[in-house]
Amino acid sequence: MDTLEKSEYAFGYRFTSFGHSHTHIIHDWEVQTAYRSYKLKYGPGAIEQLTREYGEYIPKRNLHVLSGTIAAHPRNFIIIGLLRSPFDPQELAR
Repeated sequence: MDTLEKSEYAFGYRFTSFGHSHTHIIHDWEVQTAYRSYKLKYGPGAIEQLTREYGEYIPKRNLHVLSGTIAAHPRNFIIIGLLRSPFDPQELAR
């Protein structure tokens, strides 16, 4: 079994929840795999494309951030997954 190379970047989100600002690193394989694919497809433009996808397009698709902690740091939250919902939040609120 091949081991994955350590990524040269850590990706995350800054967001506000209940009036508090948060910055959390994404510890999900998806963003790292997307970056590896984008490096092959876009070369030096990979970061720009990834930033556009995860910073502009994905948040517009009703993004939910799944967070959790690890045993060694139970008070520090990390992003363990990203969920996009096909439902419009404004429609659901009605």
